[in-house]
Formats: sequence, structure tokens, C-alpha cells
Amino acid sequence: MKPIIIIILTLVCLACKGQSQYIGVKTGLNRTNVTSNLYSDKEIKQSMIAGLTYDFHCQKNILLGAELLYEQRGCVLPLIFTNANGNPTGQKYNIPLDFRYLSVPLKIGYSTGRKLYVFGNIGFCPSFLLIASTKLPWFDISGNYIGDSTQIGTKNFSRFDLGGLMELGCGYKLNKKISIYSSAKYQHSVLSYTRNKPTKDYPSKHYGSSFNLGIIYRLSK
Repeated sequence: MKPIIIIILTLVCLACKGQSQYIGVKTGLNRTNVTSNLYSDKEIKQSMIAGLTYDFHCQKNILLGAELLYEQRGCVLPLIFTNANGNPTGQKYNIPLDFRYLSVPLKIGYSTGRKLYVFGNIGFCPSFLLIASTKLPWFDISGNYIGDSTQIGTKNFSRFDLGGLMELGCGYKLNKKISIYSSAKYQHSVLSYTRNKPTKDYPSKHYGSSFNLGIIYRLSK
């Protein structure tokens, strides 16, 4: 699969004339959740995304792109405290499910405009799990909250993820070499991250949106 993708991208690039290459950096905010029947209540998890970018601009405004990103995904599970009678006390603790990935988004898109430009991309995103963890609350013998305990569970989840993505953005060319841009991206996994029983019986997939800022530098034409 990987050699086929490389060959296709190479042939497309060779077919392009008047191409330009750009490298850059980007960072942003990830807002993620999961599709799963394993948890009765889930909330959006906010985290960071950052990394390096490479863009290959072909003639007729077609662009190809690849990125190397560090990103955090997951969700938040709300824990509602109750008294001896089972009634809510008004206290709440958020249990974060934290998945950290090294992602390699591969994109094809269209860009239009000169000084001020807009662009749109579609593509897919292979990702490799670095670590999966959660923080659980600790209580003393009287039931008082005393702190958190970080639990690592990387081996219980799939180490590879694959998702589709859509992205829209706009940018501004500061000069012939440097441009800045902002973009919004939606991404949804097609593979479940659960691997071992009993969680394997509850297919769960990542999804979410990110809002990014970046700067790119033109290498050549």
C-alpha cells in the first residue's frame, strides 16, 4: 500500500509544471470526541496540535501536501459525585481519556487568489499511537478527594489509526517567500482504536475538528 501511494504521488508531481515547494510549521487547537457505546456520557476534549508541513503547488492551482504532526485526541468522561442516598452533591470530576499520536496527513487540494488566497483540501491521515493514558481520582478513607493517579494503557489500544479529513482555510502572502494562514479541519477515523476484550466488543473511533495557524516558506519554483 505504501509503495503504491508513493508512486502515485511521484507521477502526479512529475506531471505538474511551474510547481512551487513550501515548508512550514503549524499549531492549533484540537476539539475531539469518540464514537462509542462503551461510555454512557462523553464530552469534548480540548488539546493541542503542532508540527511541520510540506506543500507542492502545481500549475492550475492544484496542491499536494504532507504533514508531520504531534496531536492529542480522546474525550472527557464526567464523573458526578453523589451522597449516601445516591443524590448528586454538585461536585464533578472530569476523567480525561488522552491519546497522543504522531500523524502524517496526506492531502490534495485547490488554492485560488494572489496576495490573499483561499484553499481547500481533502485527504487521509495515517496515525501512530505514542501513548494512551487517563487520570483517575484518589480518595481518602473518608471519601475526600486527595489527588490524581495517571494510568498508562497504551498496550490495550490499536497502535495504528486511519482517518479521512477535510480542510478549508485562507492565507496572506507577506512577500514572495513567506505566507501566513489559518485553517479549520474536520477529521474522522475509519478504524476502531479498541483492540483487547472486553473493549474490543465496543468499536470506538476518534473524530473532531482543529483550528490552526501556520507560516510557510517558499523553497523554489
